[in-house]
Amino acid sequence: MKLKVPFYASLVLGFILILLYNIFTPYFSDDLSYLLEVQNKNSLFDLLKLTFNVYMESNTRVVGHFFSFFLASISMPLFNILNSGVFVLLIYLIYINIIFGSKKRYDTFLFLFILFFFWRYVVEFGDTMLWLSGTASYLWPMTIMLAFIFFYRYLLASDKPYHNPLVYIALLFIAVLAGSCNENTSGGTFLLMLIFTAIRMSELKKKHKKYIRTEMIVAVVGILCGYIGLLASPGAYKRLGSVVERHSGIVGLFSRLYKCIVSIHNLFFGLLVIFLIITIYVIVVHNKRKQVLVEVMPFFFASIATAFALVLIPQPTTRAFYGAGVFLIIACLKSFVLLFDSGDTKNRMALRYIIVAILALWLFFDYQANLVNLARINREENERVALIEDAKVKGESEVIVPMYLGEFNNRYSSIHNSDMSDNPEYWINCFYASYYGIDKIIAIPHSEWVELMEEASE
Repeated sequence: MKLKVPFYASLVLGFILILLYNIFTPYFSDDLSYLLEVQNKNSLFDLLKLTFNVYMESNTRVVGHFFSFFLASISMPLFNILNSGVFVLLIYLIYINIIFGSKKRYDTFLFLFILFFFWRYVVEFGDTMLWLSGTASYLWPMTIMLAFIFFYRYLLASDKPYHNPLVYIALLFIAVLAGSCNENTSGGTFLLMLIFTAIRMSELKKKHKKYIRTEMIVAVVGILCGYIGLLASPGAYKRLGSVVERHSGIVGLFSRLYKCIVSIHNLFFGLLVIFLIITIYVIVVHNKRKQVLVEVMPFFFASIATAFALVLIPQPTTRAFYGAGVFLIIACLKSFVLLFDSGDTKNRMALRYIIVAILALWLFFDYQANLVNLARINREENERVALIEDAKVKGESEVIVPMYLGEFNNRYSSIHNSDMSDNPEYWINCFYASYYGIDKIIAIPHSEWVELMEEASE
């Protein structure tokens, strides 16, 4: 009981931290298109129909688009709560995948370490953890994929095969979903599953036990079905056909490879340095070669494969490296755990306290500063919406609103990258106009808007 209370308190802390950021993140960019789509859609069948249309016409990620439609169909306060809960669930899934096979269940310091480390190093935090359209495509599907990996590892760990059909039905269902989530991350998940399968088959073979088991076949069939369905999307081919690349053929391939390596360097150099230092130290000093090979390297290989799979995709966004980043974070954290478990008790405990304290200190200053920035951005958005709605009430066909102030721009929001422009035909201007039911919206720099308002009041 003494261990449970602080552990559950750390879960609550993680929920509150992300909830406040969710509360101050407004709808923006693609969110408005999903909000328009789900208007007058009142049933699960309607959402599934919308998802199927996207699959056939424009995009392959059925899981992400279903979540986008679902989250857009509920109220914002409910979305904030659900999204915060899924964030904590993802951190918990990282935690149980890291401690897998250990007798420890309530390691509060390890959970906080994972929470703070993830907050610091996850790719495009604002786009993947807070923005509705981004969380639906990255946070929620990643949660499914890590849940599948844990469930599959749990089944494999038993020396006796399961004979309950419901277990295999559940495994098949989550395997299909995991395979359907994302082009590169689902592929990385498949590779991770195959590595754990190969490791377990080798262990069972050494024990002279049946080493090809039903859960292995079910998992492979399920994730393959989901992944093939993902890649076979008619909408994906239509979308790829509309992308114009500067180079094609071998030159285009090497161009994408170069850009991919540059992105990996920009996004993961610090993480890779941490990974190499800790992993090499654990292998050389503490002689934990087998543990590193079996517990750390599968996630590292999945990370590398997930990142370099983007070479096959024209013009991937930075957030497309999100899954690779999550796998690399898990590999780093698992190496840290092997380090924590080595050496004498005093040094081990001191190391844990020092690392968590440093990360907590960083998060304290970063969190409070950017919470204020998010609140200011949210205030700006509310003021713009009020201007648009006021113009609509007055029967005006055109409204001029201020652009966002650049001084509040931060890593937890990409709203400035999809701001409206002075062109009323610009895509985001059209989204706003359609959603709020007004003919034309023009956005001008904030200073110019203030001058315009002062002239109008004279």
